Amino acid sequence: MTLKTEHQLRVEDMMLKIRERTNYPSLPDSPTIPSDFLLMKQARLVMEEFLELMDACGLRVTCELDSGELGLKKKRDVISMELPHIAKELVDVSVVVTGLMSEFGLKDKPLLEAVDNANLRKFGPGSYVDERGKLRKPKDFQDVNMSECLKNQGWKENSHEEDETVLLQGRTNDFQGCEEKAPGGS
Repeated sequence: MTLKTEHQLRVEDMMLKIRERTNYPSLPDSPTIPSDFLLMKQARLVMEEFLELMDACGLRVTCELDSGELGLKKKRDVISMELPHIAKELVDVSVVVTGLMSEFGLKDKPLLEAVDNANLRKFGPGSYVDERGKLRKPKDFQDVNMSECLKNQGWKENSHEEDETVLLQGRTNDFQGCEEKAPGGS
């Protein structure tokens, strides 16, 4: 039984074809933190596709400069939205997010199942919908134990020091050097 959905397998097939034409390292077999370069590359794709989806929905993303708070506003010039275009952008978001999961060495099927099941448990006794329309979890809600899910995929909790170092290096420089070359590039 594979721990990857058919969707993830197709996305990884595409990623492997890209890797054949570049000097990017192979996809990891178990959970890990990717290099800053690979993280930035895939995260940018996620951001670009998300913004294209918002545009297709007739929305624009706003950011308050003082607080950094993000918001959405309806575009004034949108007369009608095109459902085929929105559907394509929704799928593009799914593709790049799945690609990011693969860059982290994550197998999507058990993670999706665990989060889906946790989300359904939110409807248990004591849950309610607040005045803004958001579902509030019951007081005794047990969220997903993601560490356990990752251990089942081969993640070694005590080996995170190396992963942590890579992550902290990325945070320290705030991912400056976006023009950084691919691994092995000149």
